Amino acid sequence: MIDIILKNPYRILGVYSTSSKKEMVANQGKMKAFLKVGKSVNLQLDFKEILGNIERTLESVVDSDFKLTLANEQVKYAQFWFCKATPFDDIAFNHLLEGNIDNAISIWKKKENVSSLQNLIVCTFIKDDISSVILYAERLYTNYANEFVKMVLGNESTLTEDNLATDFLDSLCNYIKPQSFFQYISNDKWKTYVVAKITKPLIHNIQSAIETSEKSKGQGATARYNAGIKLMNETKSTLTQLNKFLNKTDLQYQMIADKLSQEILQCGIDYFNNSDDDAAPKKGLVLQLYAQSIAVGKMMIDRCKDN
Repeated sequence: MIDIILKNPYRILGVYSTSSKKEMVANQGKMKAFLKVGKSVNLQLDFKEILGNIERTLESVVDSDFKLTLANEQVKYAQFWFCKATPFDDIAFNHLLEGNIDNAISIWKKKENVSSLQNLIVCTFIKDDISSVILYAERLYTNYANEFVKMVLGNESTLTEDNLATDFLDSLCNYIKPQSFFQYISNDKWKTYVVAKITKPLIHNIQSAIETSEKSKGQGATARYNAGIKLMNETKSTLTQLNKFLNKTDLQYQMIADKLSQEILQCGIDYFNNSDDDAAPKKGLVLQLYAQSIAVGKMMIDRCKDN
């Protein structure tokens, strides 16, 4: 289970994301009094039955309070914690506090609103049901974004639906590989955003490998051959992953694939032109053929064929 739930500041302070400042202050006073004399603090909203034990220190209590100082941070952590806003929530929490998460989920499923969706997100996260997490999050941020912010902050905010969605996805990507939940996304904007999160490091890795290979220029035939083989082997898997999320008609994919093809091709050319090895044509052809196989643009494909 992810730390943004287990170590959520709202959980540390023993409150809902919709609890009043007065409740937070009261809990902090109790915690500090107990912790100063070495006593542990047990609160109802620790949810130990479903989340396990919680460790509190004076430092973690102060830090949690600090993390909830700014409005945007309150919303950020509220996206991964329980809220209470309706009578249905009261009924569901009676089950949840007893450790019966399935009964709580069944109650929240009966009526869709801002609080039921938020609590379903947290519950399905706890159950490691990521497809349901995405389903409920898409509904929440598409239909109830403004209500969610108002529920947490109690006033109007400049945060928009897109802000909330991207903040949620950013946090999600920090704890879970986006490749593991991309398939569950149906919202086109979300797909585009997550694809960018996935592909950016892949493109960066390929670019870095190309730049490393280019440093072998002028160092002789063998160096260029070895650089080409290394570049080919090191980027095969990365390019395959990239192609899963960007098809060959995508400009980003075309640019990096053709750049990779060009450098591998050039390694083969430099090796063939400067080598005295009788096996140079055969060895160089390995690089040429692979470069041709990954080329996308017509100019690059034609250059590979010519060579």
